[in-house]
Amino acid sequence: MTATSLPADILAPINALFFQECDELLASLDQGLNGLKRGDADGETINMIFRSVHSIKGGAANFDLAALAQFAHRVEMALSDLRSGKISAGKSVLDGLQLASDSLAELVEEARGGAPTDVAQSERALKALGAAPDISEGLAAHNLEPMKQPDPARTWQFRFQPNPSLYFNANDPIPLFRELGRLGEVKLHLDDRDLPDLHDLTPDGAYLAWSGTITTQRAERDLWNVFEFVGGDCDLEIALVQKEAQGDKPAKASGEARPLENKRVIRVDLERVDKLFNLVGELLVHQTIYSQFALRHPDPEAMPAYLEFERLSLEIQEGLLAIRSQSIKPIFQRMARLVRQLETATGKTVNFISDGEDAEVDRSVLEQLSEPLTHMIRNAVDHGLEDAAERARLGKDPVGTVRLSAYHRFGRIFLEVMDDGRGINHEKVRSKAIAKGLLSEQALPSEEDIEALILSPGFSTSEIVTDISGRGVGMDVVNKSVRALGGRISIDSQEGVGTTFTLSLPLTLALMDGMVVGVGESLFVIPVAGIVESLQAQSAQIKAFGDSRLLRFRDEYLPLAELGKLLGYTADARLSQPVCLVVEDDLSNKAAFIVDEIVGRQQVVVKEIEGAYCPSHGLSGATILGDGRIALIVDVNDVVEALRSVSDLAKALVA
Repeated sequence: MTATSLPADILAPINALFFQECDELLASLDQGLNGLKRGDADGETINMIFRSVHSIKGGAANFDLAALAQFAHRVEMALSDLRSGKISAGKSVLDGLQLASDSLAELVEEARGGAPTDVAQSERALKALGAAPDISEGLAAHNLEPMKQPDPARTWQFRFQPNPSLYFNANDPIPLFRELGRLGEVKLHLDDRDLPDLHDLTPDGAYLAWSGTITTQRAERDLWNVFEFVGGDCDLEIALVQKEAQGDKPAKASGEARPLENKRVIRVDLERVDKLFNLVGELLVHQTIYSQFALRHPDPEAMPAYLEFERLSLEIQEGLLAIRSQSIKPIFQRMARLVRQLETATGKTVNFISDGEDAEVDRSVLEQLSEPLTHMIRNAVDHGLEDAAERARLGKDPVGTVRLSAYHRFGRIFLEVMDDGRGINHEKVRSKAIAKGLLSEQALPSEEDIEALILSPGFSTSEIVTDISGRGVGMDVVNKSVRALGGRISIDSQEGVGTTFTLSLPLTLALMDGMVVGVGESLFVIPVAGIVESLQAQSAQIKAFGDSRLLRFRDEYLPLAELGKLLGYTADARLSQPVCLVVEDDLSNKAAFIVDEIVGRQQVVVKEIEGAYCPSHGLSGATILGDGRIALIVDVNDVVEALRSVSDLAKALVA
């Protein structure tokens, strides 16, 4: 019985789980192939690739996905040769495996209900894999039947004991034995000694076991591989049976019992995690209330209990944040596949490098990263990189480089897309902007102005509209998406050398360590990660220039503004000796804000405001404080950017 014979209401969630596992296995496959490209042709890397393909094949067979199962089987046969050392991980092999990986991904999408797979492309992938010079021998004969081996047949005995989790994960022993039968002659025995009486049976029990022998020319590792799909869900023993000189008495030889290692995970509906996260947010609000109460009414006897409550609240928060945090590796691997597709579409050869793919970010941020990164990678390959002939003429390596990097800093995650292409031609951008009426003919835009133009709606320097880019919607979409996440984009480009786009994003959109400040009757929260220092400014430190003010901070002059007025709120700042907060944006640009008072530092639960209220420049959300009052969260990047003209004045003054 296969999974598809189950009733539809039972099959639907199992089907969804299968495709989710396929996505994870494809990501693992890409990770292994990238490792091989880097020269990590060790046994573990090759085993990772083999396990991924083998598991996809096993799942596809259970769901009667014949095309996917057969294709995966043929790829698996090539990988068997790679594991056994019959072939090496040369360029031709890697190219063939990469094409096969892309075809596997397309077959999975077709099975999921997506567009039909290009059959010709799948055949080209297999042909490329089979026609590679160092794997041509023997590979062309690979099909769904077991390969002929010159080794003499040997007999192995085995015992297979499923655990309850095997059935819970919708697996079935019968396809495993069917797969085992393809390797040789199998004699199977059912062991039902642990089967209880009917009234003692439970639906989640696993009472049956199987033992038997198989006579085959295949190696021992091939027998273990059959059961790899149910790795941590069974107990398995395999041992060689040797015929003695006197009679046919079997004896255990080289095969010692060994467990199949598999990382145990539990899959939880994301809505349940979000609900729990909201409850933890409420817990933190009440923890703040108790904190303020404890300060007003100190009680030595109650203090130990309160401190323990505070510690547990923070540990629960950190643990839940860890559960919500996910590695950005799957997105990076998706971008690697995108680059391969763009190579085919553009005819360019690209060396794609990724760094920091193990960095983690909150799920709410991760879900929205794919689209902006896709646009940026497309621009890097299509607009940024020259073709091979032009690069050769310029004395560059004909192979262009695109690097995708991620790293944590200041409680945020930074993503960089760098190419070593032609860079941004400022004069070309200026001419396009004039033609579109965005600039006057006399305008001499600064680097910041050029950056703003590139990120503006409908702006493109491409002369030709293609399926890849040129419509002027890419970077505008990226900018809007990143802004919606509370982040920003910066551009660093040198003509003829290359361009780097940097995205700065919060690690989580749900919780934040903030400094609560008062301005008149209003309360605001400033992210602690963006605060450099707080100080009581003396009048001698403040210089006025018309409507602008500058604060002398150490050896530089910073733009100074009243936070309330800057955000459009009535302010009552004590200008004789104001409280100043020096803040810094993601690009290390500094500014100073005047506030009435600093209330204190606390963890806050971030709530969106743009869904119910009009968007407000300079604000990224709101929160409820421990005393029930609402405080607005300041977007440091926005307010520092609003003071850019004053910053230029400060730089001129220092110069």
